[in-house]
Amino acid sequence: MIAIRLLVAGSFLLNLLIVGSVVFMAPAVKHEFSGLQGASALQWWATVCVIVIVASLPWLYAYWRAGSPKKTGGALAIAIVSFVAAVIALLPALGGPSEALGYYVVIYLLVVWGTFVIVAIRS
Repeated sequence: MIAIRLLVAGSFLLNLLIVGSVVFMAPAVKHEFSGLQGASALQWWATVCVIVIVASLPWLYAYWRAGSPKKTGGALAIAIVSFVAAVIALLPALGGPSEALGYYVVIYLLVVWGTFVIVAIRS
């Protein structure tokens, strides 16, 4: 069970690293972020924090499920599918236009949340 929880936590950190690097390396985000000052920077970071908290709910659920030996399959599904989705859906966004970044992120989140919903319904 500890190994499964470490896998889920590692999956979350790897997904956060991939998503963060793809989003923050996008030219449009770099340009917008360079011009932020004062209150607008605080609003921007507050928005990012809210998005991260909401988007991390599937991993929190998977981490909680990993505590039970009979429920580790769902935790593994969330951890593995989210990582594969990040690699397949987000890494192509690095070379694409700025408009495509939003579509890739939405597709990625739909896959992760779809897996989360399927696992939650099946339990």
